[in-house]
Amino acid sequence: VTYPLSLHDALPISVTLPFVVTAPTTVTATVDPVLTFTVTGVAATQAANGEVTSIATEYNVMAFSYLTAGTPKFAAQDLSVKTNAYNGYTVTLRMYDDMTGTYPANNLDPFKGTAGTITWASQDVWEEPTSTTANTNTGWIGAHTNDTDLGYAEGDWGPLEDVGNSVMTSTTPDDGTALIRVSYAIEVNVYQPSDRYTGYIRYNCVPTY
Repeated sequence: VTYPLSLHDALPISVTLPFVVTAPTTVTATVDPVLTFTVTGVAATQAANGEVTSIATEYNVMAFSYLTAGTPKFAAQDLSVKTNAYNGYTVTLRMYDDMTGTYPANNLDPFKGTAGTITWASQDVWEEPTSTTANTNTGWIGAHTNDTDLGYAEGDWGPLEDVGNSVMTSTTPDDGTALIRVSYAIEVNVYQPSDRYTGYIRYNCVPTY
């Protein structure tokens, strides 16, 4: 490109300026979805919904061992979630079927209370089973979460049942540093048949992007 220039009364001169036109540079980056859900066991003699844990747990084992009629036992697990899900997540807890004995007719029921009115949404204090009909409310198992976003009062318990109940929730991303404790209670009375009982609980963590 040539531009005529004039310096005072001097003769016109020309200056040649080189330049290069380039295509724009495209800059890209990708942020992958992140979700890490962790279950951690809790040692014995630790706080659990106003009680003290009777046993130690692992992430995949909760062995209450021998139960004595009229004496509840308590256990706990800690949960954490790390996610960049913009709208947070929900963790639910479910027991698949009831805890069942080696003899299939024997079972422990979800905790419903003497009046039979306790639900996960309407929890209440723990009670000893009072039924005298074997396998019908003669043994109970319940749970509680200390997630304040869910608003369950300390000391209250709900049924551990074959329904996915919320135990941890957030409406924003989470860096995974906060722990939520899920506590468990189990008790039988003298009418609960002697047997070895087994059940399976599962947590389900669902992010909301």
